[in-house]
Amino acid sequence: MEDHPIPQNISAYQFRLVGSMTLKQFLELAGGIIIAWILISSKLNALIKWPLSLLSGLFGAGLAFFPIEERPLDQWLINFIRSIYSPTQFIWHQSQPLVKFLQPRKALDKNLRPLPNRQKTNSALESYLKTLPNINPHSPLDQAEASYLSRVQALFSTIKPKQEDIVIKHLPMTKPAITGIKVRRLMPLAEAKKAQQPRPLKAIDVPIDQAVKIGTSTKPMNKQSTGQTNKKVIPSKPTPVIKTKPVQSKGKIIPVKFVPQLPLPYKPKEPNLIVGMVFDAQDHILINTIIEIKDAEGNPVRALKTNRLGQFSIATPLKNGRYLIEAEHTEKHFDIMSLEAKGKIIPPIEIRSYD
Repeated sequence: MEDHPIPQNISAYQFRLVGSMTLKQFLELAGGIIIAWILISSKLNALIKWPLSLLSGLFGAGLAFFPIEERPLDQWLINFIRSIYSPTQFIWHQSQPLVKFLQPRKALDKNLRPLPNRQKTNSALESYLKTLPNINPHSPLDQAEASYLSRVQALFSTIKPKQEDIVIKHLPMTKPAITGIKVRRLMPLAEAKKAQQPRPLKAIDVPIDQAVKIGTSTKPMNKQSTGQTNKKVIPSKPTPVIKTKPVQSKGKIIPVKFVPQLPLPYKPKEPNLIVGMVFDAQDHILINTIIEIKDAEGNPVRALKTNRLGQFSIATPLKNGRYLIEAEHTEKHFDIMSLEAKGKIIPPIEIRSYD
């Protein structure tokens, strides 16, 4: 396996002067050589200046090119000096006494204020609550939700009569008696081959008695044909288009029934908005019922579909006028309901089937 490269310091940029030599290494080496040259050029004794100059040159080269445990020599010297002059023993002395609120308490203070009586506080709270105005804590949305939940609970509380078990009796299967087997008479092989071969057709000679001449006829055409060509062509008159009125449904027209207490998520706050619910004759909610709103001429204006709670609503208001509301369901039948929009807020309506 290959060795991983040694991690290097990438947080600080080091300028490379020559090859891999940094500017710091160059200055350390140059400093050692300059000090050695100054010592050599001095007038000191040769036994002193030559060892000192050699030591200075080696020290500069060691600072620049000889790290110990991947650390340069200057860092070792700095850490050594810091460790010598840094303290190694710490002695704690109490300089000043603690503040009063930080000192430990030996005994409770007897001059404490007694707590008020709970009965007095409860009576004061009740008297204060009586002075407040009566505010209904329930919003209209909460009341509508509570009424809807009560109706749903009433539907589940009704007990249905038990259905009697229907006993199905299976009739015994009678096998038909086999009286006899009819077998077709086998034909010989030679006769079967003759029967399969096609019979040859006989040639019939047809005598040619008369020859048919083909040419142009010089006989005049019939008077009827000439009379037909001389007649003037009179164009037929276009049939007038008769406008038919749209056919209304067979149910009778009854006035719409307003029920403001219906459990709806929101009530209409703009005029000519229609919201409501659909029920059957047994107060069961009818889902997936198609509601069609038509104008006075029978043209459809809106088409809706009830949700899982039997509710429906329109988002855009209708124009003022008379409208017919028709409901369609796969199993139930409804009467046509008449509604007149007058530019006022329309209460929620209830659509109920008659079967």
